Amino acid sequence: MKRSTLNQYSKIRFFLIETIKINRFSLIILLFLLISFSSFSQANQRTPIFEKNNFLTTLRTSSSTTPAVYNRVASLFKDVNSSIYLSNNQVNTIGNRPLCMFTDVTSLSVANNPNLLVNDVELVTIKIDNPSTLNAPINLSVVSRYHNVKYIYFKVSFDFQISQLLSHLLEVDPKVVLIYSVDKRS
Repeated sequence: MKRSTLNQYSKIRFFLIETIKINRFSLIILLFLLISFSSFSQANQRTPIFEKNNFLTTLRTSSSTTPAVYNRVASLFKDVNSSIYLSNNQVNTIGNRPLCMFTDVTSLSVANNPNLLVNDVELVTIKIDNPSTLNAPINLSVVSRYHNVKYIYFKVSFDFQISQLLSHLLEVDPKVVLIYSVDKRS
């Protein structure tokens, strides 16, 4: 009788230990998934994006920004600089050391071309002309990895919600400043 009780006790103990192991493993997996999804959505929600004119005004009036820094950044947006143009999956480079890159979302894949002169690119301008473009992911991994890129500027030609753009951005480097403007065509 004692032996039978001991066997049952051992079986129950083994069962409980295995159940706890399985539950602990399940709990760890569940916790990992929750943290992964939560950090992904929070990363996109926490990614700051600035309206271009507000960004430049803040930069100009900030006590921590020197006039030289402001002039440098403003020049990237306003002046004609050596640039790379990616359009219709074609590359056109003007100048020897491009500081700017201009592209649209569909030609962004060409930015991965190893022959592009991207070592000095500081500003990447991505033109978005079609609202349906904001329904698909926009992967910024390639341009975010350029050594000197500091700003990614979305030039949008229609009204949109910032959250709509941010929710579709992938691989955003936190060191890169995201900027946008709405420039509607007449």
